[in-house]
Amino acid sequence: MLDHVGVVVRELEPAVRFLEALGLQAGEPMEIEGEWVDAVNGLDGVRARMVWLSTPDGRAHVEVSTYLAPEYAGDTAPLPPNAPGLRHLTFRVPDLDAALAAVREQGFVPIAPPRRYEDVFRLVYLPGPEGLLVELAEPLDRTRLGVAPQTWRSHGLVLRPLTVQDAEADHAAVMDTVEQLRVWEGTGWPEPGFSVEENRAELADLQQRHLDRRACTYTVRAAVENGEGPDALGCVYAFPSAATFLARSEVSTVGEVAWEDVDVLVYFWVRGGGNEQAGGQAELQARLLAALRAWFETEWGGRRIVYVTHEDCNWQLDPLRDAGLAELFRLREPGKSGQWRVLG
Repeated sequence: MLDHVGVVVRELEPAVRFLEALGLQAGEPMEIEGEWVDAVNGLDGVRARMVWLSTPDGRAHVEVSTYLAPEYAGDTAPLPPNAPGLRHLTFRVPDLDAALAAVREQGFVPIAPPRRYEDVFRLVYLPGPEGLLVELAEPLDRTRLGVAPQTWRSHGLVLRPLTVQDAEADHAAVMDTVEQLRVWEGTGWPEPGFSVEENRAELADLQQRHLDRRACTYTVRAAVENGEGPDALGCVYAFPSAATFLARSEVSTVGEVAWEDVDVLVYFWVRGGGNEQAGGQAELQARLLAALRAWFETEWGGRRIVYVTHEDCNWQLDPLRDAGLAELFRLREPGKSGQWRVLG
């Protein structure tokens, strides 16, 4: 049984801080010396300082040491991941983006953006102090989104999680867009007489799904100085590709991307009715799409994201195509009329 991994560095504290930022728990530093240490190392006059770090569950350990004597005079240049020898440590993390954010605060950045290994992990190599190379692996649960950014401010818009406190503003936006939404939704929603309280109940469910990461829903607001406008201008819905309703759907591939390579499906709508903050609906939709593409490219950890709209929603389908997005799949959901076009 593997007991621990030992890492030798010139400066102990930066390496310990780096590993602590990844979630390891450090013990108290200790110094060791004596005949037994000399004998084990095959060196004379060994004096070393070390810290023992453990994962939160206590099942894996890393020993970080610095040799105060004798001095090592060899080459300390970092080696690439493909160099022969014991090359890196791998830590399984529940939230890869949060782990990267923690070490970025110390000035450490990954070799490349995170990438997905099949349906198993999201992975990244992270160089630490003195050539210490760490691989971070986030297990994938394809039925959940995992970490998702909370807010985005771009192109004159603010996106943030939708909550029950948005019920009245969101209801007003829905009522201004009701005819388009009945086509977009494919079920006749919202039904005649749809009330604020009914909307509030739906938002409570969406809010819980967001907290559970089963889906993420964002309200769209106008960006104003020091905040956001009072009116809802639309909604954005992000679903994992293995969401229950998608697993039950009929998917036809029409592009060169495999369905298994898709991580997130995004649905969105923007307010109609000539709302003053919205400006023209087409202009608002173009700005929202540009904001979303910038957000997903920079903040969503390298996941493959596609956009979905109903085949009869030409007011949305045409701008997606005009933005250079190609049709990849056609989707038929059970209990809904028509097909959805999936572009990316």
